[in-house]
Amino acid sequence: MNLFFYQLKNILKTKEIIFWTLAFPLLLGTLFYVSFGTADTDDRFSKIPVGVVWNQEDEYFSMILEELEGELFVTTEYKEKEAVKALREEKIDAYIVVDDTVSMKVMESTVEASIVETFLEEYLSTKSAMETIFKEHPEKIKELAQMMASGSQDSVSIKGDTQDMEDYNPYLTFFFALVAMTCLFGSFISQGVISELQADQTAVGARKNIAPLSKMKLLIIDILTTWLVSFVEILIVLFYLVEILKLNFGANLRYMLILAVVGSYFGISFGIFVAIFVKGDFGAKNGFLVAVSLSLCFLGGLMMANMIDIVEHHIPILNRINPAALMVHAFQSLQVYKTTDIFYRNLFIIFVIALVMNIASLWILRRKKYASL
Repeated sequence: MNLFFYQLKNILKTKEIIFWTLAFPLLLGTLFYVSFGTADTDDRFSKIPVGVVWNQEDEYFSMILEELEGELFVTTEYKEKEAVKALREEKIDAYIVVDDTVSMKVMESTVEASIVETFLEEYLSTKSAMETIFKEHPEKIKELAQMMASGSQDSVSIKGDTQDMEDYNPYLTFFFALVAMTCLFGSFISQGVISELQADQTAVGARKNIAPLSKMKLLIIDILTTWLVSFVEILIVLFYLVEILKLNFGANLRYMLILAVVGSYFGISFGIFVAIFVKGDFGAKNGFLVAVSLSLCFLGGLMMANMIDIVEHHIPILNRINPAALMVHAFQSLQVYKTTDIFYRNLFIIFVIALVMNIASLWILRRKKYASL
């Protein structure tokens, strides 16, 4: 226990490590919050940009769209070619073609596109009844339009076991990636600690290798202390985001704790792996960790919220092995889906990768010999 508390005290006294693994994520989270954390994102689902191509007049559909303008849709009239261009440039989420019947075109399946599709299905299925309502009770047009809009959103919100989309905040991706970055930055702690077990890296490492102590015992103590510090730091960051900044992560305490445990384990395993397998001095290994960690977080959405989607379209295998992307997706699954299958599957992949790195690192470290000390 004396060794455990000595190592714990040693880590906490290293101000640079504490700054980058705790203070920096808190500072970055605050900057994110000031920039867009309080943005009202309900408009993303209540006002969907839609193009309309009028190849034929449809009096009833025109009246419905007019009632929903600014409430569910923001419509723009286009020619067919212009609508295609606007869709490709992501100026609109879909465009509606009014001909003998009413149809829609989209580039990809999204929540917004699903709302438009559901709205059109409701319109087409009730069109004949609408004609009677419009003729006999024109004052009911607004009420009918609002019912269709509400029905479209409610239908999409439960489609595929999803929760109410009005609780979904797309800006949360930045904060999810921030938590993933905090997990990966735990590698700085373990990299420094494991360097002190290698005689060719530090003077402390040389002394530890000639001391009458079991190297495996020292290694286990170092792993436990770094894991504990990293875990507590992640909890502090989560507490700050959820309780101080009042962000709705859509996850209960149990899932946050599970992610903190697995995420911190990956971080310290990654640091140990780099400390043992990457050649060079402490500074070179630290630089490698910074470069790799930030690159993984960038691909996980730390700088661009839609980066995971971009990677998915071009190099999908990266999203399957990138721990930052897996953590972000795990958080997103709790925010959007009622089931936890994706959450546990992603954390299992992260845990397996960490375990493989840990086993390889321990095997090499135990066999490492020095000609002289």
